[in-house]
Amino acid sequence: MSIAPLVDRAVSVCQEFADSILFDSIHRSIIINIHKERFPMLRKELKKYRYNLKHMTKMEETDTFTCVFIQS
Repeated sequence: MSIAPLVDRAVSVCQEFADSILFDSIHRSIIINIHKERFPMLRKELKKYRYNLKHMTKMEETDTFTCVFIQS
């Protein structure tokens, strides 16, 4: 299976969980800000498309996580 369909599906999954998503097509990385309640499900779904969490910052004021996922 080529990488492009996996990337498209991963971005589509992110769009279901958050309004703002940054995607770097060169490095196949995703930066997303997501409410903490939705994070476990998003992480589980992105693992299906070979995306791994590389960095996470908790925003106390908004009760959200800003996460960086990179495809392996």
